[in-house]
Amino acid sequence: MTDTELLNKVKMACRITTSNTTFDDELKDLISSAFLDLSISDVNAAPGVPYTAQTATSDVVLAVKTFVKFHFGDLLTDTEKQTMKASYDEQKAQLKMKRYSTIV
Repeated sequence: MTDTELLNKVKMACRITTSNTTFDDELKDLISSAFLDLSISDVNAAPGVPYTAQTATSDVVLAVKTFVKFHFGDLLTDTEKQTMKASYDEQKAQLKMKRYSTIV
């Protein structure tokens, strides 16, 4: 997947048309932050190699979209943000468990 394809998937998840470029810089920063957060949590494409748009699997893309949705703008209520954050944390935990189950 290219960076642009990932950005478009994130835009759709945030209910932004792909032709709308108003928030592209903010969304790209959040996508980078999501990959960094996953890497800090030891969820990587390979040991010490963070995910990128090019290496992200569908479950990683889902986690990135969830991360961006709960950080982007003021579209969600506090309760919705907490729910979205809990969902992201669960996705991240599952990705970490999946990684360790393939190593063993």
